[in-house]
Amino acid sequence: MNTELKDQYNKFKLIVEGDFVAVLNERIEAQVHFLEAVAVLQRKIASESLQADRIAEGLRKTYTYKKTLLNIVEQRFEVHEKANFDNDFGIFNLHATEYIDSLDEVVTLPQSPERFKPQPGNSALLRFGKWWKRFFYAISKWPEKTRNGFRRLFKKQPVPLKPWHHQVKFRKLTTYYLKERLPIELQELLTRMYHAFSSSSKVCWEVDAKIDKAFENYLHGEDHEYIVDIALVGRIDEAIAGLHKLRDELEEEARAIYERVFEQYSQAYEKTGTIELSNRRFSSGKNRKQHKALTSQYRSLANGWSNTLLALSDDWEIDLEIYVIIYSGLEVFYNTQKNLKNRLEVVSSQKLSEIKAMLEATRANLREHEGDTGLKELIQKELNTLRESLTPVLLPEANNLILAQDFPALVNNLESETDRLIQGISTRRSVMKGEAYDHPLRTSALNFVSPYELINFESWPHFQKTLKAVKLSITDNLNEIQNDIIDVGQIAEFNLESALSLFDDEDRPDDPALIAADGIERTIEKVDAISGKLQSLQKSIDEDLLQGLETFNSRLVQFTNNENIYDIRVRIAKGKALDKSARYKEKVVHSIKNFLPTAMAYIRGRYRKVVGFVMETSKKIGIAGQQKDISTELADFLAETEKSIGKLPFVYQRLFRTEPLTDINFFEGRKTELLQLNNAYNNWTKGRFASVVVTGERGSGVTTLLNFFLNDLSTGSQVHRFSVEDHVETQAELVNFFSEQFNSKFHTFDDLVSFLNQHKRLVVLENIQKLYLKRVNGFAALRLFSELISLTSKYTFWVVGCTRYAWEYLHKTIALSDHFSYHIPLKDFDNQAIVNMINKRHKVSGYNVRFEPAPSDLNHRKFKKLSDSEQQSYLRDGYFANLNKIAKSNVSLALIYWLRSAKEITGNTIVIGSMKDKDFSFMNNLPANKVFALANLLFHDGMTEEGFCKVTGFSSGKVRGLLQPMFEDGIIVLSNNRYQVNPLLYRQTVMMLKMKNIIH
Repeated sequence: MNTELKDQYNKFKLIVEGDFVAVLNERIEAQVHFLEAVAVLQRKIASESLQADRIAEGLRKTYTYKKTLLNIVEQRFEVHEKANFDNDFGIFNLHATEYIDSLDEVVTLPQSPERFKPQPGNSALLRFGKWWKRFFYAISKWPEKTRNGFRRLFKKQPVPLKPWHHQVKFRKLTTYYLKERLPIELQELLTRMYHAFSSSSKVCWEVDAKIDKAFENYLHGEDHEYIVDIALVGRIDEAIAGLHKLRDELEEEARAIYERVFEQYSQAYEKTGTIELSNRRFSSGKNRKQHKALTSQYRSLANGWSNTLLALSDDWEIDLEIYVIIYSGLEVFYNTQKNLKNRLEVVSSQKLSEIKAMLEATRANLREHEGDTGLKELIQKELNTLRESLTPVLLPEANNLILAQDFPALVNNLESETDRLIQGISTRRSVMKGEAYDHPLRTSALNFVSPYELINFESWPHFQKTLKAVKLSITDNLNEIQNDIIDVGQIAEFNLESALSLFDDEDRPDDPALIAADGIERTIEKVDAISGKLQSLQKSIDEDLLQGLETFNSRLVQFTNNENIYDIRVRIAKGKALDKSARYKEKVVHSIKNFLPTAMAYIRGRYRKVVGFVMETSKKIGIAGQQKDISTELADFLAETEKSIGKLPFVYQRLFRTEPLTDINFFEGRKTELLQLNNAYNNWTKGRFASVVVTGERGSGVTTLLNFFLNDLSTGSQVHRFSVEDHVETQAELVNFFSEQFNSKFHTFDDLVSFLNQHKRLVVLENIQKLYLKRVNGFAALRLFSELISLTSKYTFWVVGCTRYAWEYLHKTIALSDHFSYHIPLKDFDNQAIVNMINKRHKVSGYNVRFEPAPSDLNHRKFKKLSDSEQQSYLRDGYFANLNKIAKSNVSLALIYWLRSAKEITGNTIVIGSMKDKDFSFMNNLPANKVFALANLLFHDGMTEEGFCKVTGFSSGKVRGLLQPMFEDGIIVLSNNRYQVNPLLYRQTVMMLKMKNIIH
């Protein structure tokens, strides 16, 4: 090495070590941290002691391990921007440039003797050129040699010959070798580094695969043993040690490369500017070209290895995502299995055991009785006991308890959780054939797939069919069990009645006690059989569900093999292409055949549709039509709603029962209303007047909204919630009402105010439409209530509920809205919301649904030409369009109409009848007294006969003469001695009253 360059050697060496090698060390350190994190995670799961009798817990631990590992892998190998040397080694470029700029641009050096003599490796042309160089050098030195000859003649010291000099463009030379050439040479270190990253990552993957095998043995082995050789994780420690060793080796290799390149640089320093090496070799253009080669080579190398690591990580992450789904599904299954067992035990221990105990007591009483004396009375007594306690109480309670367990929801939880995980799976992953991952890959060598699409196309639909079949099986078996429970009472009563009938026969051949006891014995056997069926139900569910889940899991495991992924991709592409081709061909053919006829048919159809829509809608809402009186058929339809619904399966009735919701899974919409309630409460906590009234039609979900508001509310204030059930008219009645609700005796109104102003509290009061009667002096209670809100609003946050039309009436009559800061009306749902509400419930049942066409549909030529699936789609859209017109924001109304539309159950299919041809035009022709009766029922949210007398001033006989025919026709219904508008006529009643300008 040229001694003149010693300083450059030392200074640039620091740049290489601090700015180039340091970048490699940082990357190695990142890989080490990744390996250490994986090692800690895998060592923890490998050392877990998973119990054979706690498989769900083991699944949770393994699921957590897989999910955590997936996050670690995704963060380590997340997709970055394309490699760029100037970005990745920007500090190296910066410091190198700064250092080179500090050097002299040109350096003049004396030419050494070697520059005139042939050197090993010199070409013939260069040797020839050096001969001439020596020749001209000798000629140029003749004057100096002659002068030295005279100096020697006169005994003087000769003067050394002056050497020739050469100019070195020092900055450009240094740029070429140290800034551009050196990084090119150093890039061979990257190959070793990336190869180590790939191999060490594969070690983690291989250990993960071994853990999967151990867990597979834990799940399916005979002894459920979970054994992982902890030495496996030691392989990761070895990989980490290898990376530390690699870091030292790379530093040594970097020094060797630097010294080699610097030696080339030193030699060029001595030759540049001579006949051997031109300065043009290191021009700015040459350096730019060299830098371009550097960046291109680095981009190719780094991107290639990035592709390799991306393919490796994506392949691994596909495995992890799949096992996350598998383990989560299995965990939900085992929890479902446990919950199912617990719920079945609840039914058996709480009710079936109680039923059996009662029957065993009856059997014991019958068998222990001796002689005929008092036997008849004993049997009659036991029969009365069964009639009083078993048939009307215990058996219905057992059926209700079975319904309350909501068995299909357990299966639905598995479906929902699996669907949630599938929805979150990646939609783009790179795959490659083979699993070498030991060389850089071109981007063109990568193939990208959508794991989400693979699973949805190949596996998920099959599993959904299994889940649906299991839910149907649950529903069918529960219906059978519930029917058997009802039979228990009939069997017991029939046998005791048969025993009693023997006493009327003096020559009775059989012993009544024996007959009765044997009958009760058979009844007990029936109860035992029911318990056995419940256990068989669990076994059947366990086996079918587990088999379906394992089949689904085995299909998922196929995706861990890249060869299978390629085959499935081909099937998906082929299926999509065939489907698209068929649809396009059908569309073209249809267009060609039907262009002109379609145009004419469209014009005629639009005209008929508009006319038909106007007429049909007018009939539906009761404002048109020639029908003057309600038909017998329609009266039966309205009056027999409860009986018709009672024929449906118990599970289906429970799913669609019109009760306030507490299950968030069935809750839909109302986000705006909930936000308004929370805003009002927040303003009250800040000391502002913030009383709230929530209004909506009966059944629109006021109670449900308040349920979820209170569930989500975080408050330190005392919460009171109650509802006005009977009409409260006077001030004294109002004070007494609050006394009962607060369980405190208030003698005066002032006592009530003082009580509410003691400390902060939240009062939710529903049905304030029952705080008045629509008559003279009938508003006293409501006016006093308004004053109560004003006097207590500082300490009490009032939230009240009121029916919509009562609120509009009270707003216009006594300006009730002035006493509330917030009015939150329940707005109409969009059409899809009602569809979603019904679909969510129907989906849990597991039944299929088929829509029945109306007679008008069967007479429509276009409908007849549709395929079965197209007819069902058409009928489904039409049904929900009609339902949305009627229901609007009224959830209860939608659910009642859906249940009432269920005409029959055929196998696993519920047939839904059409609502098209129902003619409610008779509503427009009701006499005035019935119209105002409906108006009063709507304003008061139902009334007793006594209340109706107070409002109308009619006698009891006259009121009965008005209401009874309406009840018999199904226009109104009677519930808890209170008359209500028939829910099936609620919308028609509202529209009729609006058309008559009674409500607005």
